[in-house]
Amino acid sequence: MSVHGFPPPSAVAAHRVTVRLTPTRPGRRPPVVDRHLRVTLPAPPPWPLLADVLVAPGPGASAADDLAAAHPGAAVVAVHQETESCWLRLGPYGHAPARLILNSRHMSLCPWPTWASLAHAWLSASLAPAEWEDMTVRMLETATGMR
Repeated sequence: MSVHGFPPPSAVAAHRVTVRLTPTRPGRRPPVVDRHLRVTLPAPPPWPLLADVLVAPGPGASAADDLAAAHPGAAVVAVHQETESCWLRLGPYGHAPARLILNSRHMSLCPWPTWASLAHAWLSASLAPAEWEDMTVRMLETATGMR
C-alpha cells in the first residue's frame, strides 16, 4: 500500500498484520484468517485514519473511547499504561463496544499490540467469548513495508 505525499508505513508504526485462528478441536469451526492494518500512535496522517487497529499510551477506558471517537474507522482501540494495564475497546465507534481489560500478566505473554490484533481477529470472526477459549492463535506475519 502506498499513499502519495505521506510518509511510508515503514517510517511510522503502521503494520499489516495477519492472524490465523485455528480450532483446537477438529470439526468445531473452520480456521479464520484475519488481515488488518495496525497503527501505533503517534503516527502522521493518513495512517491513523486508515487503521483497523489503533494502539496508544493513555490513562484508561475513557481514553480508549476518546480515541475511538476521533478515529471511527478503527474496529479495535487499545490504550495502555506501560506494562501495567491495557484497555481494549472492540467495535466501531457509534456502536456498543465490547471491552477487555488486560493486566501485566497478559503483557508477560505478548505485547499490547499483539493482543489488539488478536482482538481484531476475534471480532472479525464473530466469535462468542466462549468460542475464544477453544482457539489456538499464531501471529503469522507482521510487515512494515506495505506496497
